[in-house]
Order: sequence, then C-alpha cells, then structure tokens
Amino acid sequence: MEKEIYEFICPVNYLPYIFYAEIDSVTDDEINRIEDVLSGYCCFSARDEPFFTYRNDFNKLGDDCVTLTALKNE
Repeated sequence: MEKEIYEFICPVNYLPYIFYAEIDSVTDDEINRIEDVLSGYCCFSARDEPFFTYRNDFNKLGDDCVTLTALKNE
C-alpha cells in the first residue's frame, strides 16, 4: 500500500514543538493552530533551507519557513 506525501509551508519557530514538543517558543494559540493543521498526519520531516514567504499554511502570515512533509494517517 502506497501512502501519499503531503507538504506544508511551516514557520521555522514551530519546528521545536512539532519535533520535540518544546512549548517555550510557541503560545497556546499557536499550539492549537499547529494541532489543527497537522491533525491526521504523521511522520514529519523538514525539507529545504529556511526561506521567507509572505504566507504559510499555519497562520497565513509572512515568516521564515521550511517545507514540512508528512504522511496522512489512515
């Protein structure tokens, strides 16, 4: 069975929470937003060097971001 890979444009400062559950660099609202966006996905991996974008998939704002890849839970 082949799984599909999904990509998200993710702010760099969210990565410590996503990979290590470190809450020092994010607010409660940001944690809720991360959980909402990534609900139903697993096996995260960050690709690329950080880059600036005017819109990301988490808060729709400009920020330094990376491409976050994930698999959809079945």
